[in-house]
Amino acid sequence: MKRYGLFLLMILECALGSAMAGGPAYDTRLSKVSKDDFLKSALGKEPAFQSLAAGLVAPPPDSSDKNRAPRFYLSSDQKYGLVEACVASTATAAGLYVLFPGASVGYYRWYDPSFNEWACTEGCNEDKDCYYEAHGLTPNGPIQRLDYHYEINLQGGQYDLELEKDHHIKVLKKQTADLT
Repeated sequence: MKRYGLFLLMILECALGSAMAGGPAYDTRLSKVSKDDFLKSALGKEPAFQSLAAGLVAPPPDSSDKNRAPRFYLSSDQKYGLVEACVASTATAAGLYVLFPGASVGYYRWYDPSFNEWACTEGCNEDKDCYYEAHGLTPNGPIQRLDYHYEINLQGGQYDLELEKDHHIKVLKKQTADLT
């Protein structure tokens, strides 16, 4: 009986803690979408993003290389988004732009510049082969942890990432595999 009571107390503490933090934590997948679909989404229409959109969606200086165009990712609930800006422009720096609920945008420098440059140049095998997973989210809270999954050419892998307040991304773990 004591175990049952202790178990119920633990559940109550978790429920109260998550309610105080804005709700239970959850994970979500951010899948690659077209620029048009991203801009038509609820998140893409946010005023804070619109002010940045011109720089993010501008064609890259070398428009003959389609792979270097910005890449857009969106969660299925359209609350979270991410843009990979492969080329710097006069309005934006190259790196990741993470869009949070409440219309805030966070810029982060590349987490592995040589890998990011390679990924931008080569592009994913198919759109479904590259995606992000955001972890430990709370309703209307920011993204703090991401996993990037990829299959590019004959390589696949995953980066486990932590978004830091100083606009850097810390690599927690890197896994790569030869897909041949």
